[in-house]
Amino acid sequence: VGCYMVHFGLVDTSKPTFEYRGIQGEAMGRPGTVQGIVTIKDHKPAKVQIIGEAVSVFDTILEV
Repeated sequence: VGCYMVHFGLVDTSKPTFEYRGIQGEAMGRPGTVQGIVTIKDHKPAKVQIIGEAVSVFDTILEV
């Protein structure tokens, strides 16, 4: 989301970073928050970091 917003100029790209918080999982009854940090270079996204806690929902083995 943050990368999209920077790419399409929906946020101020004159600063070195754009930070946001997102809420997810409410419809599943597992609410959580993530933080996104987009590093901006030449008014374009250069690096994206997603910060938050994760939990395992299931385990599986894939065979190819």
